[in-house]
Amino acid sequence: MRKLKIFLTGLILLLSLGATAGAGAAPVMQAGPQDWTVLSGGDSPDMAYVALQFYPAKLTINVGDTITWQHNSADIHTVIFPASGQEAPNFVVPPNAEGMIEQNPLSTFQVGGSTYDGSSLAGSGVMGAGPQSPTTYKLT
Repeated sequence: MRKLKIFLTGLILLLSLGATAGAGAAPVMQAGPQDWTVLSGGDSPDMAYVALQFYPAKLTINVGDTITWQHNSADIHTVIFPASGQEAPNFVVPPNAEGMIEQNPLSTFQVGGSTYDGSSLAGSGVMGAGPQSPTTYKLT
């Protein structure tokens, strides 16, 4: 009986150590910069259903990774990263003196370079607005 208790106690201890070993383990480091593709939006084949979403919806990136957003629907999409501490620009600007509402150039046209470090605005501009608009946007 005593041997059985010692064996069971040892087995429980071994199993509990094995179960917690992964919890405190260091995260797996990636080999180097990764390239990711994110689909912007989606439609059903008959266009009856439209998804205003990015796929995947969440993505963990590291410094040096590159993401390519690919326009994937009939609706327009934009990708905007504001400067640190600032809000993204509105898609439209307040009405002018004649009451006309205009699109904001900061969200309508591509702005910033090919990399983003948080110091300034970066954005795709409108994707999918017609044959001249971009269908992809790439940012590192």
